Amino acid sequence: SSEFQVLGENMVKNMVENLLFIGTVNAPAPIYHNNNLKNFTEFKTQSYEYYRTYPYRASQWWLDE
Repeated sequence: SSEFQVLGENMVKNMVENLLFIGTVNAPAPIYHNNNLKNFTEFKTQSYEYYRTYPYRASQWWLDE
């Protein structure tokens, strides 16, 4: 109905004009690591959307003496 369409358009307008987008303007804080940390790779993503370390399998890193 036309009333439904008006309500939908108002909802979309409200979301577009008032939507808060929390993203990164710059790269997140740098990552420091010691050379004793093995199986560590340089991060390819600069985003928190992937929980930062998840794609890099931090559970597979280890320390070498």
